[in-house]
Amino acid sequence: MKSLAWYRGRLLGRSALFLLILSSALVGVMYTHAAPAAQSAAEGEALFVQRCASCHTIGGGDLVGPDLKGVVALRERDWLLRWITTPDKLLADSDPLAVQLLQEYNNVPMPSMGLSEAEAQSILAYLETADGTTASETAAAPVPAPPPGDPVLGQALFTGQRQLRNGGTACISCHNVSQAGVLGGGALGPDLSHVVERYGETGLVAALTGLPFPTMQGVFAERSLTENEVQHLSAYFVQAGKTAPAQETYTYTFFWIAFGAALAFLGISHLIWRNRQRGVRKPLVRSMKLS
Repeated sequence: MKSLAWYRGRLLGRSALFLLILSSALVGVMYTHAAPAAQSAAEGEALFVQRCASCHTIGGGDLVGPDLKGVVALRERDWLLRWITTPDKLLADSDPLAVQLLQEYNNVPMPSMGLSEAEAQSILAYLETADGTTASETAAAPVPAPPPGDPVLGQALFTGQRQLRNGGTACISCHNVSQAGVLGGGALGPDLSHVVERYGETGLVAALTGLPFPTMQGVFAERSLTENEVQHLSAYFVQAGKTAPAQETYTYTFFWIAFGAALAFLGISHLIWRNRQRGVRKPLVRSMKLS
């Protein structure tokens, strides 16, 4: 017959084994919950650098859009998810906060980047881990200032006289500026005569670097502007902003050219018709005198 001590030892051994199995299970559960969060934050950082860093920083100040340091604590999470995935719908619905942001940032709307809710969750996970000092160096850390751009080269790039290095379409195909000439540029995109006033020079450089606008993503997704091209175009837009808008300069020029051409046409038509009448009247008068 086994002693009481043997049973106690067996019970303690089983208890220890049970506790070992339980602790292992808890560690596994904690790992499975922690690993996706870390993975999500890493994916969010990659998405932020790719899709967001051209307009936003984390602790680096405002660009085209606001600095996002602390935004997760400042705004409701559900609203942030909607703002990241469908900003156009919030603006269409006249959401008060969306309208306020639009007004505060020079009426430049947040573009719809086609992000899914899962991708938006990853971006928020990254923003939660970033504190402005540990944010991605690409997104927030200061970089050496590039050399100043040449407005003459910028105009050549804008008009297509000088091809973009990566094969992008010339800006004049869709945009106009006051220096584009009498015929002007395209009307698909907005007039860029005073684009610097809307974005500021720093914001303009950021926007040209990332081109975060849906209509431009399809064209420039694989044909991004080089750093030098961004600087040259920015210098050109700064210079163009110092002149009158295209509508104020060239619309009136074209009007007066058209008006002058119309007057010349009427004058020539009048002379031709007058000579034609004289050519008919003279023979008639002569024949009446003879008779």
